[in-house]
Amino acid sequence: HYHQNLILDEKDVKYFNLASFAYERSFFVVECCQEIKFREQKLRGQNV
Repeated sequence: HYHQNLILDEKDVKYFNLASFAYERSFFVVECCQEIKFREQKLRGQNV
C-alpha cells in the first residue's frame, strides 16, 4: 500500500508524494524550497 499525494512539512521544506506505481515499487518525490527550486528524485522500495 502506498500513500498518494501526501504532503509533509518539515521546517521550510515541503515534500510532495506524487502518485506511486506499485508494480515498480517506486514513486516520485518533489521537493519545494523557499527559493522555488524543484528537485525530483526517484525512490525505490520506500513506503512513506
